[in-house]
Amino acid sequence: VVDVSGSMNGVPLNMCKDAMREALSQIRADDTFNVLTFAGQTKKAFATPRRASEHNIQEAIATIDRLRAGGGTMMANAIREALNPDTETERERYVFFMTDGYVGNEKQIFSRTQNFITTLEERGQKARVFGFGVGSSVNRHLLNGLSEAGQGITFYASTRQDPAQGVREFFRTLEQPFLSNISLEFEGLAIADMEPQVIPDLLAGRPLEILGRFE
Repeated sequence: VVDVSGSMNGVPLNMCKDAMREALSQIRADDTFNVLTFAGQTKKAFATPRRASEHNIQEAIATIDRLRAGGGTMMANAIREALNPDTETERERYVFFMTDGYVGNEKQIFSRTQNFITTLEERGQKARVFGFGVGSSVNRHLLNGLSEAGQGITFYASTRQDPAQGVREFFRTLEQPFLSNISLEFEGLAIADMEPQVIPDLLAGRPLEILGRFE
């Protein structure tokens, strides 16, 4: 899901295009995918997710090449489209947001993301939401909160960095979950104010930090 609002004009959108091309080169033939864009409105490359065939990937790349930045930022609509819980029952769902994060209504975005994860978990399915911040002054509060609510992680690429490197790191991390469905027990200690309240997966190269208070 990529932000094509006015604040993404120039280098940030070009970075996103490079990152999306790299991401499409990494997905497997038995995966399904879609590309969504948002500014004043949300658009999809395909009406429904498609198999990652060479033809479909090339069609998506052609869509990416045509992207232009402009207009306001209505991320809530993109969240609603991308986090639609209608997912094939045998599949895991991963959503990857690329943006500089210049939007409001963060609480609504976090709440909808958390509801998406919970809904799929109740069906016995796994879903994760990741953030990818691009540009020189990214809204880290939004992207970190989005990934925390989505039990994912956030990647950042400044204008001096290669965004494709961040995408490769994302796929390496995604393919190596060391521990999932983590819970903690504190024997003999009374613990309060633990953050994050829902513990994400432990992934390769990503230390898991959990903070709290004990009496």
